[in-house]
Amino acid sequence: MKVLDLFCGIGGLSWGFNKTGMDLFCAIDSWKPAIDSYLQAHNNISFVINENIRHFDFREFSPNIDVDLVIGGPPCQAFSTVGKRALDDERATLVKEFLRVVREIRPLSFLFENVKGFTSFAKGELLRELLKEFDKLGYSLNYSIVNAKNFAVPQDRERFIILGIRKELGVMPKLPTENYTLRGDYWTFEEATSDLPEVQAGEESREYVSPPQNELQEFYRQNNPDLTWHYGKTYSEKLLRMMEFIPEGKSAHDILDKIPEEFRPTSGFKNTYKRIRADKPCPTITRNFTVPSSSNCIHPRLNRALTIREGARIQSFPDDYPFRGKETHVREMIGNAVPPLMSLGLAIRIASLVGFDLDLNRIGEPITNLLNVEKLTVVNKSRVLF
Repeated sequence: MKVLDLFCGIGGLSWGFNKTGMDLFCAIDSWKPAIDSYLQAHNNISFVINENIRHFDFREFSPNIDVDLVIGGPPCQAFSTVGKRALDDERATLVKEFLRVVREIRPLSFLFENVKGFTSFAKGELLRELLKEFDKLGYSLNYSIVNAKNFAVPQDRERFIILGIRKELGVMPKLPTENYTLRGDYWTFEEATSDLPEVQAGEESREYVSPPQNELQEFYRQNNPDLTWHYGKTYSEKLLRMMEFIPEGKSAHDILDKIPEEFRPTSGFKNTYKRIRADKPCPTITRNFTVPSSSNCIHPRLNRALTIREGARIQSFPDDYPFRGKETHVREMIGNAVPPLMSLGLAIRIASLVGFDLDLNRIGEPITNLLNVEKLTVVNKSRVLF
């Protein structure tokens, strides 16, 4: 089953489909630092293209190759006022490019991923127009908000997903929207990171403090990697003093009256300068998760924001995932990515819908100890395509 990944980034979405045994045929992204990491992480892919998708014609690139599945999350800027058609607005250009590729190569199935707020862009008109276009192309559709924490990701991260399957195949798509963690409970920040040393601001460590403490940490460390990207950034004295007053689960803006005036923030939103809770899945992290003034990113106990390693674990990247580039680039790549364990859950569901034969040995025990693969699998008895 050949897969084309549009707007691939560092490959979080590709990761799950690769794990199921599908053929990662081609990936494309215009940002070279992300492509450099993608190439290291997915060295079995046939083609990786560093180019603006608007300048690329897949019909000319692979005229004799049938792509079975198109996946991708086109960046889309929020907007509320449009002209005649939301899809013709320049802020929806890359969404329109995803639609173009599906129209031109006519895959058996596609998976469109975006931010939760996509449903309200242009007062919902963008979504309505997109669904109408996919329907005209002949796809049965299912769309919903899917939460990463349902797939053993230690993060409460909601994403909007559209799953399409060609109508003539007689398969009704069904997105996985329930809790598929094998143990039934959501994984927490503490459970994801308790084997990491508690480095202070300005400190770095290259050694784990213990063997893996649970199944999630066994997944992160299954290939016995060295500890990398685990250091606390340095901050001003004012910022360090401000963080001393912030309790777990609260923002500096929640407790302004308890912070001396000289240390109070002078700007920001309700979830900025916010300390996350150790006993809950982490709130959604952004591409600035190493910066305390960003959203939901101050360590539960330490007066610093998250390290790159902590952010990667919150996104469910294994510790040996090969991030390449400057720290600011890597932080952005991780924050923008689809969590790998979430992508695996989506891949398992799609594979079962279209009759692709899953190889559980290939998926591996560290993962099958986390995810309820049987519950994720919807057996399509009416038609087997592969």
